[in-house]
Amino acid sequence: MGLEIGIGWLTVWMFSSLIFLLLLGLPLAFVTGGLGVVFLFVFGDLRMLHILPSRIFPF
Repeated sequence: MGLEIGIGWLTVWMFSSLIFLLLLGLPLAFVTGGLGVVFLFVFGDLRMLHILPSRIFPF
C-alpha cells in the first residue's frame, strides 16, 4: 500500500505540484495526467493501477 497522508495535505501537494509544473510551461493535459499517475503510484494502492487501462480503453 502507498504512503498514508491526510486528505488536506494531499490536496495541498497536488495543487502546488500542478501550479509548479504549469509555471514551468508544461502542457495542461500532460501535467494533469502525469500527476494523477504519479500520485496514484506514490499514495495509492497497486491494485488501483489496474483502473487506468480501463479508463483509457473502455471495452
